Amino acid sequence: MKFIIITFMFCLVSLTTMVGQTNAIEVNYSLTLKPIKSQAPNAEFVKSIVKSLKPYEDRITYQLIVNQGLSRFKTKPIMDSDLNPGLLPSLQLHADASTVYYQNQQDEYYYKFLHSRSFSGIVIKDHFKKFNWRIDNQKIKTILGYKCYLATASFSADGIKKNIKVWFSPKININSGPMYYNGLPGLILAYQDRHRYLEAKKISFNSIKTIKQPKVEQYYTEDEFLKLVKNKMKRFGFDPSKK
Repeated sequence: MKFIIITFMFCLVSLTTMVGQTNAIEVNYSLTLKPIKSQAPNAEFVKSIVKSLKPYEDRITYQLIVNQGLSRFKTKPIMDSDLNPGLLPSLQLHADASTVYYQNQQDEYYYKFLHSRSFSGIVIKDHFKKFNWRIDNQKIKTILGYKCYLATASFSADGIKKNIKVWFSPKININSGPMYYNGLPGLILAYQDRHRYLEAKKISFNSIKTIKQPKVEQYYTEDEFLKLVKNKMKRFGFDPSKK
């Protein structure tokens, strides 16, 4: 009996060490669309769109692969057999399903490959953002058996003020997460902003795919891309500088 107990403890410690030191992982996240809370002139119209998309949110599955300091985050192909084709572009827009993200931990750069109708083929490359995370050790959520702690951040991106919440697990010692988020002492297993909530539904430590370093010759920084967007809006008769 003593031998069995010692063997069990050895296996438990080995498993914990393996998870704590891993640098290769695949995570699948589910999507929950949140109700729009806004007083903007078009708020009711946007709310109606989100309401019509709600039944199809389970079509979206995000995939994060991390291996040797590189990560890739994207959506898996959408199962749209019974989805109204007219709703597909809106679903992709609200789910950010037309963008592929890469992170390079060594060089501290992130990439965004855009595949939307308006900006297809555009690549954004920029330095890691400084999120100044605020960790609340008293707010805990268990995700797939992992104890996760709440972290919040407020920052500006794409010309918009963002307030986000994430839950990360120190048991998975990987400094990465969905989109371009990183900088926490553990992998981000859930993400929340004004419109979306993402939560890990499956984690795999085996059969990790190799990630190739993106090679691009032409790209924009976030600031350069924001100027491009504003100029395009002005061509359509809308001046974003005027409220």
